Amino acid sequence: FLRAQWPLAIFCLRLYTQQDVDIDRMLMFNDVPDFPTEDTEQTPEGRDRVYSAYRKARKASGCPRNPMMFGIGNLAVRTRWDMFISDSADVGSEAEDRLKQAEDRLKQYLKWQVLISA
Repeated sequence: FLRAQWPLAIFCLRLYTQQDVDIDRMLMFNDVPDFPTEDTEQTPEGRDRVYSAYRKARKASGCPRNPMMFGIGNLAVRTRWDMFISDSADVGSEAEDRLKQAEDRLKQYLKWQVLISA
């Protein structure tokens, strides 16, 4: 079973660990900046500087393409964990709103992953 699904599993793992710009580049959008070649640009902070104009343009267009999925997943899990370890009687509406938003984003990611693996 898993042997036949291996390429798909690798693809999903690759998507999960890439940044938004890297996913767009892999999907061959032509307006994506090239991968940084300078040593100082290959750090997380350097890539953020190189990619900032592209991210701002995508956000301004109202059409962001592909989210950083690991961030969505980690945020949802962390938000749920924080609520789990806190006293549920003290959880306010702001925390509940953050939890709902995190869970909705995680559901969107999971639906997307189910779609491509169907």
